Amino acid sequence: MKTKLVVGFFILFLVALVPSASALEDSIASPTAKPTIKRLQNVKENAKSRASAAAEKKAERLSESRLKVCRGRTISLHNRAKGILGRGSRMHKRLEALTMTVDKFYQNRLVPQGLILENYDELLADIDAKKANVSLLLDAAKVTGEDFDCGSDDPKGQLEAFNEDMKEVLEAFKQYKQSVRTFVKAVKDLAVQNRDSLEEEVVQ
Repeated sequence: MKTKLVVGFFILFLVALVPSASALEDSIASPTAKPTIKRLQNVKENAKSRASAAAEKKAERLSESRLKVCRGRTISLHNRAKGILGRGSRMHKRLEALTMTVDKFYQNRLVPQGLILENYDELLADIDAKKANVSLLLDAAKVTGEDFDCGSDDPKGQLEAFNEDMKEVLEAFKQYKQSVRTFVKAVKDLAVQNRDSLEEEVVQ
């Protein structure tokens, strides 16, 4: 009798449990679960969108930062260009004045005494060529410096071009100075070699 009661209670327990399990399965497969999944997907998409927006803002800030740096370099480059071009112009005038002074001494003091430089014409032609090259390169560097713009397609390339122009200007000035020095030395040597005759002219 007790065994039958135990079995009966067990059967009733199973009957009560089955609907609960079935209800659980229904709740899992029910439409109320789908909105939950959709909300999770929306949360992920929103997170991606926020991350993308943050990346864009960061890139924009970085771009603005680079633009500020570039603008600072623009001012520095323009000032540098003006400084170099100004010094170049002054040096150009000094060398030109030196050449004229020495040539005047040669023409007025040496030539009348019959003291002639055999390569006189070649020396002055070389000075003129070097001077013209300096003027050409200075003008080119000035244009490159003034045309520099952060908004251009290749500001880095423009900056590199300006630096190259400056190197060429400095090298051209070295050659120009050397050409003038060669002429000055030639006139000086000619005068020193004939110092006695020049002194006699002064005494007379």
